[in-house]
Amino acid sequence: ALDVVVATLSGEILTGYSFYASSGSKGLLQLKDRIEAIREKLANLNRCMTEAEKERQDILESVREAEDLYSAALRDTERLAGRVRDLSQQRGTVLGRLSAEKKALEQIRQDAEKLSFKYREVTSRIERLSGEEVELSARMANDLPQDEVELKKEADEIEEKVNEIESRRKKGRLALSDKSKEVAELRGRLDKVRGELSRVDLDRQKVALSITHLKEFAGAEVGGDFLIHLNKMEESIKAGDDEGFVLLDENEKNSIKEEIEKLTRRIEREGEVDYTSIERYEEEAARLKDLEEQRRDLREAYETLKRTVEYLREVSLERFMETFNRVNENFGRLIPKLFGGGSGKLELLDPDNPLESGVEIIARPPGKKLKSIELLSGGEKSLCAIALIISMFLVRPSPLCVLDEVDAPLDDANVERFLSVIKELSTKTQFLLITHNKHTMSVCSSLVGVTMEEAGASKVVSVSLEEAYSHAVNV
Repeated sequence: ALDVVVATLSGEILTGYSFYASSGSKGLLQLKDRIEAIREKLANLNRCMTEAEKERQDILESVREAEDLYSAALRDTERLAGRVRDLSQQRGTVLGRLSAEKKALEQIRQDAEKLSFKYREVTSRIERLSGEEVELSARMANDLPQDEVELKKEADEIEEKVNEIESRRKKGRLALSDKSKEVAELRGRLDKVRGELSRVDLDRQKVALSITHLKEFAGAEVGGDFLIHLNKMEESIKAGDDEGFVLLDENEKNSIKEEIEKLTRRIEREGEVDYTSIERYEEEAARLKDLEEQRRDLREAYETLKRTVEYLREVSLERFMETFNRVNENFGRLIPKLFGGGSGKLELLDPDNPLESGVEIIARPPGKKLKSIELLSGGEKSLCAIALIISMFLVRPSPLCVLDEVDAPLDDANVERFLSVIKELSTKTQFLLITHNKHTMSVCSSLVGVTMEEAGASKVVSVSLEEAYSHAVNV
């Protein structure tokens, strides 16, 4: 039994099974109702307590699970903290390596730019030298045959002259040898005659001296006629007259005189011997040898140049055809992009001689027949010209390209297609577009304008559209 104490709203106090009522049986009924209500409440409370206990057990279980999870989380946290420390160290190492790699990459980029500049410079120089070489080879190919003919003609003339001189030299040598022998013989005979004359003179002197002695020793002992005869003989000897006194007989004298006259006439007739002819011959022979060496060198140079010209022609033909085919392929791809359809190609006017041939541009705009560029409209011609320029540009790209009002004859649709092609190429090449087209200006990254605020004074105004767009978005 429960000992219950109840205080009611009417002021009644209930303890156990007894109560004090102020109004009799009516209060008892009310008390029973209240007891039933309290019992129901107690039952509800018991149920609630049971449920609360169950919930408490569940909560305790959850707490235990949470504690386990917390412990596991602590362990994971410690493990992750260690992992974070390791990753932090690795991050520092990676950042250091990344910084070094960035520096190396920047250096590589700078080296690549330098190498690219040098490559373009060397390529430009090679093209310039190739052009000069082709021009020089062509000029030499044209000039050398004429020079060779002239040199050959001159060499033939010199050779003919040298042969003539050689013939004359041989004849001269033979004649000189004969003349030398004759002169030597004549000189010997002349020396012999001169010796005879000297002997005669000596005999004359002896005779004159003898006459003088005879005159001195004879004195008055001899007759006057004899002295007169001696005086005449002395005068004849002094005068060189052989009539008064003759030591040689008449035949010998005449023979000697004739021989002297004969030798004198022959020496005068032969004239002086030209001893310089041998020197002149040697000079002409040396000149001929030098000219022959020059002709041989020229022939070798000519053959070398012929081979060089042929090699250059082969290389030029190969490079031209390779470049032409690549340009033609690019042209065929660009025409549909610029025209929005159609086709185009390049054709050689003389396929058998590509290096001397002209090139014809053929295009077929959408909805039209294939025709030469001469039959197209102004805008179509401009698009074909743009396609050709860009086709060559794709074969040999450049870091900078300047286009001067190429969009002037184009309508808006063609300008849009033209700009789409320029955008594709702008990733590798910087384009400078001189234009008055607003649509073209709108797609540029920067605008540079020239204005004249005052007469005779121009001012350059630059605007970065990218910065302007960025500022407008931020605002």
